[in-house]
Amino acid sequence: MVSHLQSFLTGARITEIYSQERDVLVLRLINKRELFIKAHLKGNFACLSFPEKLSRARRNTIDLFSEVLDREISSVEMVEYDRSFYLSLEGDYQLVFKMHGHRSNILLLRGGLPHEVFKNSLRKDKEIQLADLAKTFPTEVDFQSMRGELTRVFPVLGRELASWVENQIENSKEDEWTAFKAAVNELNELDRVWVRESEAQMDFSLIELEGGKEYEDPIIAVTTFCSSYLRKSAFQNRKHSLGVRLRQRLKKTHSYLKKTESQLNRVLNEENPKELADLIMAYLFRFEDGSREVALPRFDGSGEVTVKLKENQSAAQKAESLYKKSKNKRIEIDMIKKNLRKRESEIKILDLELKKIDEADNLKELEQIDKKWKKESAKEQATEFHEYEFDGFKIRVGKNARNNDKLTFNHGYKEDLWLHVKDARGSHVLLKYRSDRKFSKTAIERAAQLAAWYSKRNTEGLVPVIYTPRKFVRKRKGDPPGMVVVDKEQVLLVEPENIN
Repeated sequence: MVSHLQSFLTGARITEIYSQERDVLVLRLINKRELFIKAHLKGNFACLSFPEKLSRARRNTIDLFSEVLDREISSVEMVEYDRSFYLSLEGDYQLVFKMHGHRSNILLLRGGLPHEVFKNSLRKDKEIQLADLAKTFPTEVDFQSMRGELTRVFPVLGRELASWVENQIENSKEDEWTAFKAAVNELNELDRVWVRESEAQMDFSLIELEGGKEYEDPIIAVTTFCSSYLRKSAFQNRKHSLGVRLRQRLKKTHSYLKKTESQLNRVLNEENPKELADLIMAYLFRFEDGSREVALPRFDGSGEVTVKLKENQSAAQKAESLYKKSKNKRIEIDMIKKNLRKRESEIKILDLELKKIDEADNLKELEQIDKKWKKESAKEQATEFHEYEFDGFKIRVGKNARNNDKLTFNHGYKEDLWLHVKDARGSHVLLKYRSDRKFSKTAIERAAQLAAWYSKRNTEGLVPVIYTPRKFVRKRKGDPPGMVVVDKEQVLLVEPENIN
C-alpha cells in the first residue's frame, strides 16, 4: 500500500485541508493533476478514500492545518508495525494518519513532536510523538507467553489476519515461532487486496476472500470499499431509523385504539339522557305543584328514577337540557367511531409500510416512504389542537395537559381570550384575537361551551367557565403540566356543547 501511495503522492503539494462534515477531513493536492484524500474517522468506521473529484461546499466548511498548505510531500512512510502512516512535508512537518479504529485521528507533528490534531476529543493524541506510534516485532518470549492471543502480541494484525496467521502456524511443519515469523513475512510481501460485498456487510482484506473481487491497485480497492461501505451503511441506518419511527407510531396507534375503544364502551353503557327527557315530558303533570324532586316510573317497569330540578328550573327546561346532552352524546359517539376507523386504517397502512421497509433494497424506496410520513407528521402538527371557527373567530382547544401548556404559552397571544372550566380538570381554550373587531358575546359563549364540553364537568347542565385575556395567565416554576395561575377572571355559566 505504501509503495502505491509513494508514487501517487510524492512530489504533490497540499493546496487545501478542510472539513465540512463531522469527523471527515479532506486533503486537496496538486501533482500534475488534482488529487484528493478523504479521511472518514467516525467512531464506528475509519477509512481513507482517494476520489478523483470532490466539490467543496460554500457553507459549513472549515480550513485546518493551515501551516502545511502549499508544502510539498517529500515521502510517504509507514509507521513500523502500526496501523499508521505519515506524509513527510517541507519544513520538517509530518502529517500522520493514525488508523486505530474508533480512536483514529490525523495528527500534525513537527520534528516528530505534537503540533496540532484533527479530532480534539481524543485528548491523549495531543501528546503523541512519532516515536510513540512505532511498535517492535514481538520477541519469542512474548509470543510464547500469549500463545493463542495473537492480537495481544501483535495488535497490528487485527482479528481476521490473526486468524489467517494461526492457520498458517497450524499447517506449517516448522515450530510455531518460526511459522509465525514466516506468516508475517508472507503478509508483508502481499501486493494485492480483495473486496467482498454482500447484502449484510463489506469486507476488505490482504488475503483472498471467497466471492471477493481482487485488486492490484490498493488505492482503487480502498476507494471502492470505502464508498460502497458508506453507501450501504447510510442505507441500513436510514432503513433502521425509519423502521424505528414507524414502529413507535404503530405502538402509539395501538395504545390510542385500546383507550378509545374503552372510552366508546363507557359512553355506550352510560344511561341515555334522551330516555330521562322522554320520561319527564311524559310526566310533566307531576311537576305542576312546584316540586323540585319527583320519582317517576320507568317505561320498562324496572322501577323508578328520581328527577331533581335546580332552583328556577322547570321540568320542561330540564328535559330540553337532557335532549341537548343526548344530541352531544350522539356527536361524541360518532366522533369516537370516526377516530377508531381512522386509527384502524392507519394500523393496516403502517403494517404494509413496515413490510415495504423490510423488503426495500434501495434508498429511493425508503425516501418515498419517509417523505410520505413526514407529510403526515406535518399535517398532525398543523392540527395538534382541536380547531373550530365561529362567528369569524378561531377557537383552539388543548388535547392533554402538556398540549394545554403548549397551546397557552407557545401559541397564545397576550390579547387572546383564555377559557377553562372552573374548579375541575379540562382543556385550555383560546379564542383567537382579531385586530379588526372585538370578541362577540356569541363567540365567547361558544368558546365557553367548548371549555365545558372538554372538561370533567361535561355531564352537568350548567357549568361555570372562567375567562380572561391570555396575558393574565401564568405558570409557576415546578407546577405540573396543565396547571396555571389566573390573576384576573370572569365567570360565565354555559351548557357543555360541542360545535357541530
